[in-house]
Amino acid sequence: MATPLSANTVSLTTALGSNMTSQTSNSADTLATGLDQVTTLSSTPASQATATTSATNAAATQTSYEANSAAALQSMSNYTISYGTVEENAASYNSASQSTAQPAQSGATDTTSQASEATGTNTSSAVATARSMIGVPYVWGGNTPSGFDCSGLVQYSYNLGPNYRTTYQQTNLGQHKYDVENAQSGDLYFWGTESAPYHVAIAEGNGNYIQAPTPGQNVQEGNIQYYRPNFYISMNQ
Repeated sequence: MATPLSANTVSLTTALGSNMTSQTSNSADTLATGLDQVTTLSSTPASQATATTSATNAAATQTSYEANSAAALQSMSNYTISYGTVEENAASYNSASQSTAQPAQSGATDTTSQASEATGTNTSSAVATARSMIGVPYVWGGNTPSGFDCSGLVQYSYNLGPNYRTTYQQTNLGQHKYDVENAQSGDLYFWGTESAPYHVAIAEGNGNYIQAPTPGQNVQEGNIQYYRPNFYISMNQ
């Protein structure tokens, strides 16, 4: 005959069963936590790699702006003395086979009206056109994709008429503003005095711009941090 279990034996068996269940549950929780940690660890390097790549690309872009701007500034410093005269003659030479460039308008005029009448395209299209010309060589008097000078790039990108061929003529496209940090994409940056500007570029926003610098260089991007303009004209009106 089987000996009946005592009350103490039953209690001990129940306690052991409860402990085993608790240990099994704890082991499952530990395993799940470990898997979560492994998943997190395995995904972290990829995120860091993406962030590192983005930072590297941003640094490379900024370095490019700095290098382009510095090179343009150095080149322009040896060229600005005669730049205005050279550009004026170049524009006349370039447009001789098309039509005679008319003198810039002066006096009290509605500059906003001038800009809208002179511009054959909108600012976003102008910036996109100028950006597509990056790498095109500087050509004295050029205003076609075979080569540009600074105002020729502006004229081509904005589809301006002959009244706005030169940098000086293009200063009549709008009101002159001096808070150059606030220029918007599509605005025009100018270097030099208001009566004798020697360079113009197309703003891209955030201080970046597209320019045709000087002979020996190509259409390129720069930044006002490294080559600061003297004023700008808002074309976003």
